[in-house]
Amino acid sequence: MAPVQIRWTQILLAVLALLQLVVALLFLNHRPEVAASWARRQPTLTPEQVEHAANQTIIGSVIVHAAAALLFAWLTLVLPRGKSWIRLLTTATLVIGTIAGYGLLRDSSALIPAEVTGVTIEQGVSLVLRLAALWLLWIPHDVRSFFTARAGVS
Repeated sequence: MAPVQIRWTQILLAVLALLQLVVALLFLNHRPEVAASWARRQPTLTPEQVEHAANQTIIGSVIVHAAAALLFAWLTLVLPRGKSWIRLLTTATLVIGTIAGYGLLRDSSALIPAEVTGVTIEQGVSLVLRLAALWLLWIPHDVRSFFTARAGVS
């Protein structure tokens, strides 16, 4: 049976999955702002090109955030198996998510200026959740013992 820290990590991963979906919805709901941002940043674009750029930005964002949500959800389900590769993949996902979150925070002021505060809060909460999950995956003795004991189990 998985230690309680794994259960808490699962909860953190589930919340992170939900936050990914919130960000995807944010882009979908702010399409006019994304288009206006493209028009401001690239004044030589035709209206059709602005529409295309806005659509591509939104589609790309939705795909990336939906994929991240699915990955977090899947990791939530498989983490109790105690496999080292799952722990490493979860760690990599959390670290990459932190780096990507910084990029979103930086770019959001240009893409959706009205939501900079909301995105900043979301990224702050996500950072705390990611750091807590990393700590829970690597620091508690019970968790280290759990993954060590399960290393030889197929």
